[in-house]
Amino acid sequence: MKNFASVAVFCASLSAAPAFATGDCKFLKKVTLSEQRTAVIATGDLEPCSLGSYTVRIYSSENVQPGHDTTFYRFGLLQERNGTVEDTFLANLGPRVPSSLIVRIRSVGSGGYVSARAYVINKNGIHLVAAVSDQQPQTDLVAALKRQLARRPKSSASLSTN
Repeated sequence: MKNFASVAVFCASLSAAPAFATGDCKFLKKVTLSEQRTAVIATGDLEPCSLGSYTVRIYSSENVQPGHDTTFYRFGLLQERNGTVEDTFLANLGPRVPSSLIVRIRSVGSGGYVSARAYVINKNGIHLVAAVSDQQPQTDLVAALKRQLARRPKSSASLSTN
């Protein structure tokens, strides 16, 4: 009977949900935006460090108590990534994009190349306005995003944050 109990416990452990090591590559950051909005950027759960997804979620922080700025979800975006999310920050990309949310990603392969995506967040949602990829590690990504925007025709869709 003792052997039966041991076998039963062993079999039960095999049928349990697999465990995944998260390591230290999980990214989660909260960024305060203008106009009483908060952004939360996070990599996907149970994904490998080297590729997967990240989300940009926008919350209204209007009329909330201090510390509760992620209570009222408004909209979000799920984006594929090839590398680890290294940082996210606000940057001025010029007169057409005075305030954008930048997501910086570093490849895990040899070379440590960097990429960045710039988003404008307005009342209608989150909009990708520029992206650069496979840049040298020392590249000023904000300057690279500005150069890319400068090449776009001025008649392209409005990039306003209103």
